[in-house]
Amino acid sequence: MSERDWWRQFHDAVLTKVSYHWESAALTFETHSSQGPRTIACEGADLVFVSQRQFWGPSKYINSIDAEQDRDGAVIGLDIEMQTGDHIHVRPGGRKVVQVAIAEKTPCWVKVTAHGEGGHGSTPPPQTAVTRLVRALDKLRRYRTAVRVVRPVEEYFAALATLEKDPLMRSRLAHLEDALEDPSFFAEFTRNPRQNALIRNTLTPTVLEGSPKTNVIPEEASAQLDCRLLPGERPADFLALLRDVIADETVRVDTILSFPASSSDPGSGFMEAVRKLAATELGGAPVVTSVITGFTDSHYFRDRGVASYGFVPFVLREEDERTVHGVNERVSVENLREGVRRLVGLLRALPSEPSR
Repeated sequence: MSERDWWRQFHDAVLTKVSYHWESAALTFETHSSQGPRTIACEGADLVFVSQRQFWGPSKYINSIDAEQDRDGAVIGLDIEMQTGDHIHVRPGGRKVVQVAIAEKTPCWVKVTAHGEGGHGSTPPPQTAVTRLVRALDKLRRYRTAVRVVRPVEEYFAALATLEKDPLMRSRLAHLEDALEDPSFFAEFTRNPRQNALIRNTLTPTVLEGSPKTNVIPEEASAQLDCRLLPGERPADFLALLRDVIADETVRVDTILSFPASSSDPGSGFMEAVRKLAATELGGAPVVTSVITGFTDSHYFRDRGVASYGFVPFVLREEDERTVHGVNERVSVENLREGVRRLVGLLRALPSEPSR
């Protein structure tokens, strides 16, 4: 099969699966060389890079400075590592704010498993693995995790408060923990999913598994939960909480993925380079250190003493942010072009010996 035929087959397969969800026109492909990176032309605003062996989308990449590997593949001599994370936000009214993630919520991915008597679907027992699982998930759905304003989040909103024109909103964001005691403000603040996720632990069912056949009652049914914990939370305590909420000894709760939270220095040479970029290219846009609700590979580097920051130099509006991980996730060609240029500028502006 020729390279062009392979791309056409891949393209058709993608269209069959997801094209009816797309808001932009369908992707089209062009291959220019059998060596090195391929070029893919896209209709609309989508653009994807494809190398010989890997797909590189615009939503995740690693940029490392002064790095090399030892014989075992371990990274040595790495001073600064940059991950996907935050970006240049456009606020209502058009003002830009440069946000750099120095911390992030930590994952506590969980598998909830229920067991029960199997059999034929036409003669169900009083309880099955599926009904037990459904009952457990409904308890978790109705449970509301406690609100806690951790210091990095408090500092983040206090920095945003200085950008507010409304004195009341400025005061509320500057003193967020106290402001959340007001039921009306609490309802308004938590209506925004991202803001809600920054002040509490979250849990979201994402994967369900049961019987492969409609007429078969499975002996086991399970669900995977994407749980994200605030900095400072202990995964073991959160798992114990989930078990208490479910309150069913026949239902198991096990960890799939978990690691401690970490953060980087907000006063480093990298942050100074970002401030220079904001001053010279973004009209003096304010630079704010943030906490992101997702997680990246930053913790692997921070565990080894490498300062790691979540920053993609794209200018994104709220409607762009909402496409993340959806079938319409995309970045404009202009954003990609300017983002790469800003990234190169950041690398050149870094001090020769970044601070630890």
